[in-house]
Amino acid sequence: MTNIAQYAYTSQNKVTVLSDGSKLSSSDFDNKCKFKIFRFDQIKFLRKRIKSSFAHNFLKENKIDLIFFDSWKSLETLNTSTKAKKICLVHGNEILNLRKKDRILNSINKADLIIFNSNYTKTKTNKNFKISKKIDQKIIYPAFIEKIFKIKIIKRKYDLCTVARLEYRKGHHLVFEAMSILKNKHDILVKYAILGDGPELSRLKDLVIRHSLHGQVEFINQSCPVEKIFKNSSVHIMPTLTTPESVEGFGISNIEAASYGLPCIVSNSGGTPESVGDNGIIVKENSPKELVNSIIDIFKKYKTYSKRSYIFANKFDSQKKIKEYLNNGKILIDPIDQKDIQPASVDLHIDKGILIFKNSAEPCIDLRKELPNLTESIEIKKGEPFMLHPGEFVLASTIERVKLSDNVVGRLEGKSSLGRVGLLIHSTAGYVDPGWDGQLTLELTNVAKLPITLYYGMRIGQISFLDLSTSAENPYGSSKLSSRYQGQKDATASKIHLDFDSQIKHTDE
Repeated sequence: MTNIAQYAYTSQNKVTVLSDGSKLSSSDFDNKCKFKIFRFDQIKFLRKRIKSSFAHNFLKENKIDLIFFDSWKSLETLNTSTKAKKICLVHGNEILNLRKKDRILNSINKADLIIFNSNYTKTKTNKNFKISKKIDQKIIYPAFIEKIFKIKIIKRKYDLCTVARLEYRKGHHLVFEAMSILKNKHDILVKYAILGDGPELSRLKDLVIRHSLHGQVEFINQSCPVEKIFKNSSVHIMPTLTTPESVEGFGISNIEAASYGLPCIVSNSGGTPESVGDNGIIVKENSPKELVNSIIDIFKKYKTYSKRSYIFANKFDSQKKIKEYLNNGKILIDPIDQKDIQPASVDLHIDKGILIFKNSAEPCIDLRKELPNLTESIEIKKGEPFMLHPGEFVLASTIERVKLSDNVVGRLEGKSSLGRVGLLIHSTAGYVDPGWDGQLTLELTNVAKLPITLYYGMRIGQISFLDLSTSAENPYGSSKLSSRYQGQKDATASKIHLDFDSQIKHTDE
């Protein structure tokens, strides 16, 4: 949820997170976040009621455009009507819980959009529940890797690892059985690291003793960074099970492991196979013998599986996707610097031309009329600041020319570090239409109480991209559209007067 919050937060978008968890233990993390986090650490019975009451009052006191719910249980606590759009995640572990079928259905039917973490989860949910046809449904795989870690293939501390909550359905006990077979029948000793916490901890420790796996299994404290485990392990193994009430919807940790070059061994339960490609082995559910064969096979062909893991993880690398579009011409950004390519966006820079608004003899800004004397063009000199005074509004431009194909939409936002000092940045109209070609005009406003300095060439914003399911019928620049700003250079004043009357719509006779 914090990743979603960080993505959604901009200088224009304010984000608030309501979360379970200890205020004290999470204070360091919370203080580093740009957005506000309210935590509720009461006992479970009280926590739900208190959080629900807080959300009710918060919605009454604030104008909220969108609410993102991490599960149906969170959406269920919404006890007030709101015009805000509601998005709910469906993970998969709840869709077999038919004892709570009515509760789950009543809850998710409050949503405007349901996001599923796999095709399996979507198919199974629609089979078990009658979801309202009015509700939009999308599949978004939840793992987006920011970096692929090239690690030399060497003998690591742990042969196997599992990064998962300690629950029965995660299948840790099946790994123990496989390790016992490897030890007793094949004379193979493997070391196994388990990172996670949960209700199965005590039972799993007992099973280690029962299977005589002393010194082979290590339970890692949850405070240990995940990347440390992956860097010190050879294979990620997660033989998940389908239980009467729960199932694995996807398997994010498999994608994360693959980004470190770890092959994966998983079961064919739920949506787990969708998180593994040819970089791993999918075994029959609840089959320790197949796990044994898979472990032996993977280590026989380890270099091949490891190389495939990097390739597979790259599919979830949002940076790679941007680079792919830049290379194949779906996106053009000129000039482009590789260091400006961020995990999910590209940084853009301010050009030297600024349009300032002059004191005018006009009584008002009449949108029907051209007002050539309303603005004045000035130039920022290299190395010298342009002073944007409190309350002042100017138009600027990006250095970069941006060109989009007819099936890509751009979204330009300001840099959060500039928003924090009171500089509000927005592109005209916000969205960059499919087919657009030109520099982007920026609207800059100083809402601080002190002047803010702008320098030619500084990072001013970031553009992200969305794929359209089909090409736009009339992309920007086509003959059927006015496309007043196509090919623009430098900051460009409003041209709304050119076709103002033709855009007016009347509903009365």
